[in-house]
Amino acid sequence: MDGNKAFLVIICFLCFFASTIDEGNSTEEFSLVPLFIALYITFKYYFETKKISPSEAFIVGLCFSFIFWMRLNNAGAISACCIFIFIACLLNKDYKSLKNLILYFIGGVVIFSIPIISYFLYYNAFSEMIYASYLFNISYVEESGSIFNFSNYIGRNLIVISVLLSGAILYYKKEKDSKLFLFACLLFIFNIAFANMGYAYKHYFILISFSMVAGSILLLASLNIKVNKYVIYALLGIASSYMVIRYVSKTKKYDAIRKEGTSYIDAGNELISKIPDNEKSRVYYYLVRPRFYPMLEISSNYKHFAHQEWMGSHNPDIYDEINLMLATDKPLWIMMEKSEFENWNKSENRNKEFRRILSATYMLAYENDLFLLYRFKR
Repeated sequence: MDGNKAFLVIICFLCFFASTIDEGNSTEEFSLVPLFIALYITFKYYFETKKISPSEAFIVGLCFSFIFWMRLNNAGAISACCIFIFIACLLNKDYKSLKNLILYFIGGVVIFSIPIISYFLYYNAFSEMIYASYLFNISYVEESGSIFNFSNYIGRNLIVISVLLSGAILYYKKEKDSKLFLFACLLFIFNIAFANMGYAYKHYFILISFSMVAGSILLLASLNIKVNKYVIYALLGIASSYMVIRYVSKTKKYDAIRKEGTSYIDAGNELISKIPDNEKSRVYYYLVRPRFYPMLEISSNYKHFAHQEWMGSHNPDIYDEINLMLATDKPLWIMMEKSEFENWNKSENRNKEFRRILSATYMLAYENDLFLLYRFKR
C-alpha cells in the first residue's frame, strides 16, 4: 500500500475515533496502541513475511496481557489476531511459526503478569481483584437483559461491518484467498460483537475502530487506484474541521464540569473538616461516585467504597457485607452525596437494612448543597 492510501486509512480512523470519544481517559483509548501493534504484526505476517518470529509473538503476548489485566473485554481484537495466525500457520503447515506463537506468546503473558499477580497477592487482594475485574463484569452484562445489543449505535456498527465485509470480499476477488474471510469473521465475533455486549456506551465503540482500520486496509489494497495528494489534502481538511468541532463541543461541556468540580471539592472538604482528625479513619463514604476520592485527595476506609447501591443491585451479597460491617465495626461517620441519597430514597428495592441502620443508629450532623454527613449516636 502506498503512502497516500495509508494516510487515507489514518484519516478514516481519526474521524471515527473523534465520533466515539466521550469523556476521555478511558481503558478503550489506552488499549488502542497495543491493539494496533498486534494488527501490524498480523498483517506483516500475512502480506509479507509469512513467518512469526519469537520477538513478534512475545510482543503480542505483552500487548494481550496489558489489555487483559486492564479490561478483559478490550482484548477481543488481539484474540482474533492470535486465532487467525494460529489457524493460518496450521493451514500452511508452518509449525515453527506455530511453536513461536504459542511459546513466546505465553512467555510475554507470563513476564507481564507476574508483577501484577505478585502485587495483589502481597496485599492479600488477588481474589478481590479477580472478582471486581472479571466475575462482577459477568453479572453486569447479564443484568443488562440482553447479551448483545447491536441496535445501540447502529450507524457505527453498520459503517464498520460494511467496510470490513467489503474489504474481505474485494480482496478475495483480487487474490482468491479465503483466509481473510476467516479474519473478518473473527473480528466480527471478538471485536464488533464484544463492543456490543450488555450496556452500550459511546466510548465502547472506540474499540471497533480496529475492525474499521483492518477493513480499510483490505479495501484499499484491493483497489487498483491511485489516491491523488490533493484528495488527501481535501479529506484532511474535512477531517481536521470535524475534529476541531468535536473538540470545541467537548471543551465547552467539560469546562462546565470543571467548574462543577471546584464546587464539589469545596463542598466535600467543608464537611470533612467537621470530622476530628482522630476519627477520619472511621468514616464510611456511601453513595459517592469513584471521582470523590481523587478529587478530594483522600482514601477509602472500608471495602465497597463507591456506587454501593448500584453494585448491590448486581450482587445482593454486597448488601449483606456492608450491613455486617455496619453492625460489627460501627463507623463513627457516614458521608453521602445528597443527589445520590435523594435518588436512593425514591427506590424501594435497594438496601433496606442500611436504611434502617442509618435511621436507628445515626443522626444528621452536617449538610450542605452537595453532601450529607451523619454521626453515630454515641
